[in-house]
Amino acid sequence: FGFGQEFVLLEATRVLKTKDYSDTCITATLRCLSRVMVFNKIGELPQDVYENLVAAILPLYQKSASLHQTIEDALLALADGTENDVYWKHVNFCVLMELRNPEAEIRIRILRLVKRFVTSRRDTYMVVLPDAVPFLTEALEDDEQEVESECKDLIQHMETVFGQN
Repeated sequence: FGFGQEFVLLEATRVLKTKDYSDTCITATLRCLSRVMVFNKIGELPQDVYENLVAAILPLYQKSASLHQTIEDALLALADGTENDVYWKHVNFCVLMELRNPEAEIRIRILRLVKRFVTSRRDTYMVVLPDAVPFLTEALEDDEQEVESECKDLIQHMETVFGQN
């Protein structure tokens, strides 16, 4: 199904980059993407296809709060759908960059998404942990108490999953 997977990823990128689609269309596209990724791991896929898709998904956080859960499910499916460390590092870093979003609610959602990454990737999250440390340090010093609290919860979760302090 590799040929079909690449087509779905390219079409999803095309749809998601178009600004005039409804939330319903975006939700359907993200759900389709998630389903394809759950059942088909990424094998041979040009790196730019993967990177362009991630770049098309993350700005959707600004579009509508009703999309947040579907966005996170799609990003988790993309992260879980690859064994390629380059792809995994890319999606994780792009997600971590959203911790600098001016909206506290989005920063909280991103911390929860990273928690889902840690839960699903387990020890393989350790590969990207050095990238996460500066972002988590910033989140611990966030002006919003809820962001800081969510970050502490994430760090505690990491300690539990990794079995270390």
